[in-house]
Order: sequence, then C-alpha cells, then structure tokens
Amino acid sequence: ETVASVVSVALNSEALAAGVEIGSAPRAPAASGTDVIFWLQVAVGEQGAAVFTTGLEARVTVTFTTSASPARTLQRTGIILIRQR
Repeated sequence: ETVASVVSVALNSEALAAGVEIGSAPRAPAASGTDVIFWLQVAVGEQGAAVFTTGLEARVTVTFTTSASPARTLQRTGIILIRQR
C-alpha cells in the first residue's frame, strides 16, 4: 500500500502567525511511494524573528489517500522544529 495522493498539508495557528508557509509549485506537497514530501519556508519578512533563534515547534497535519482498494483516507500529525541556522 502506497500514498496515492496528498489531500492537504496544514500548519497550526502559531506556525502560520510566525510566517511559516507550505511550499507551492514546484515544491507543492506530493506523494512518493510510501512518503509524503513537502517543503516548509518562512516568509521573507519573518526570517529574522526571535522565535526562530530558539526554534518554533510547528504542528503539521497531513491528510492523504492510499492505493488500497478501496482507497483509505488517513491523517497524521507531527511536530517539526523550525529554527535559524
């Protein structure tokens, strides 16, 4: 069973308020075998914000369908630490 399509990738309100964005074309979320690939970026005007010095824990929720027959729609949530290098 593989990931057939990505329905959505969503961020929590704290990450959105800090300027974290989900990549768009050509870096839009995509299915790749058993993986969901997505890029996060920080809005240019927010990249120097103090919150990224210590790191911001962003909650990312991914909703996707599988190749099972019948297809299943699943949702997974994880935490990603975003900080300035």
